[in-house]
Amino acid sequence: MDDLVFLYAHPNWKGTPYGGNAWLPIARKVKEVYDLLDSGREDEANCLMSLILEMSHNTGKVNEKLKNLDSC
Repeated sequence: MDDLVFLYAHPNWKGTPYGGNAWLPIARKVKEVYDLLDSGREDEANCLMSLILEMSHNTGKVNEKLKNLDSC
């Protein structure tokens, strides 16, 4: 996850319509979930996962994007 946060924070993504910087807030929150789980704080991680699913990116919410992956 650290690598994804680093990748999405890279300034070369600035101004691109897809990918990169727009995914950065989501990647940071997913990293927080990993950190919470590593420290045994499962309830907090589950709560944060619910929030992540409602986060928006370009064409929809994370929840919708994951559902679309399942239908492929």
